Amino acid sequence: MYRLRLGSCLPLGAALLVGCSDHNTPTAPSARPLAATAALVDRPYTWSFTCQGNLDIWASWYWTENGTPITSGSSVCVGDQSLSGTGVRPANANGFTAQVE
Repeated sequence: MYRLRLGSCLPLGAALLVGCSDHNTPTAPSARPLAATAALVDRPYTWSFTCQGNLDIWASWYWTENGTPITSGSSVCVGDQSLSGTGVRPANANGFTAQVE
């Protein structure tokens, strides 16, 4: 009798095990790109400044990648003057430096 009970419990246990197992491969939600990653495109910018006085003033600026200049812009003011312009920020730029002399 003992063998009969064990034999009848084994298929029941296997059926319960199969019914409880997940047959689908677990998947994680797809990662969304970070904002910084999505923004890796060249972007236009505008600049302007005003000079006052009788001296020449030189302004220069550099877009940098890890501290190394990768592109630059510059302008010279003579006397009382307002200047403006446009440029393009490189996609790989992660820093900016400006200098006035």
